[in-house]
Amino acid sequence: MKVRLLRRGAGALSSYGEAWPYGIRGGGLVDWAHELADRVEAGRPVDAEVEAPRLLG
Repeated sequence: MKVRLLRRGAGALSSYGEAWPYGIRGGGLVDWAHELADRVEAGRPVDAEVEAPRLLG
């Protein structure tokens, strides 16, 4: 379930292509979601508090 949600979110974010609003660098966010889904699927531990993306600015 968690993996599917991460992959769906990454897919939805990919629809922005290069036209991300508000100066967000979305490619990194999409990559992060795919990498996290791979780790969860492989059964490796994830610390959500430490690894969650942050808005800076």
